[in-house]
Amino acid sequence: MAETNTKAPVYRYFTADLLTNEILAEVPFRGVSYERAIKGAGRFGGSIAFNPQTEPLNLYESTMPGNTALFVVRDGVCVWGGIIWQRDYDIVGRSLQVSAS
Repeated sequence: MAETNTKAPVYRYFTADLLTNEILAEVPFRGVSYERAIKGAGRFGGSIAFNPQTEPLNLYESTMPGNTALFVVRDGVCVWGGIIWQRDYDIVGRSLQVSAS
């Protein structure tokens, strides 16, 4: 009988400078959705909470639209990559909404 793997996948999210490809931060996104596309740009959306744990990440610089790449890694394999094009700060929820494609 075949053994099934019931472990949930582990996702990690990295931002990198588009010019140098230097990793800027591992960002703890939540509420993530992303899609891969064959004949177009796949989209990414997610939010980052502003709290004491994310303060050292320098989210202003590490999510700069038009200058920052975003990579989605699932179980150690990069499954999505794109450019951050937009971010919006939610002052009430203390979170940053990020969009990329």
